[in-house]
Amino acid sequence: MVSDKVVLITGAASGIGYEIGVDFLREGAKVAFIDINENRLNKALEVINDYDCIGLQCDVSKEDELKIAIDKTIEQYGKIDVLINNAGLQHVASVEDFPADKFEEMIQVMLVAPFVASKYVLPTMKKEGWGRIINISSIWESCL
Repeated sequence: MVSDKVVLITGAASGIGYEIGVDFLREGAKVAFIDINENRLNKALEVINDYDCIGLQCDVSKEDELKIAIDKTIEQYGKIDVLINNAGLQHVASVEDFPADKFEEMIQVMLVAPFVASKYVLPTMKKEGWGRIINISSIWESCL
């Protein structure tokens, strides 16, 4: 039963993150949709405006923005029960042609941000005595 749960999802304005959020909403959870693309986030929220959810624009590679989004979610709902680290990005190139700065950007979004989000969400989960953290990652084989 998820009707009393609060879910925060990064990379949630489209794709897997959005669909996971919609499924949680349909089951009665409250959902914070976090995404870097404010325009896409607003369009996504227009479709689900009848549900108890919020949308927050956030660049997860920036710790201060991520903390603000987490704090706003806790301020709105009092807790976070489920954190889904789903934000990701792809830069397609062979290893020989792959720019180091793009690799660092991918690491920041897909490895560092989940750690940071978990760090800031864990205290509320511990306080509630319950919580789940789900990390989603993928990469195209054409990147190799």
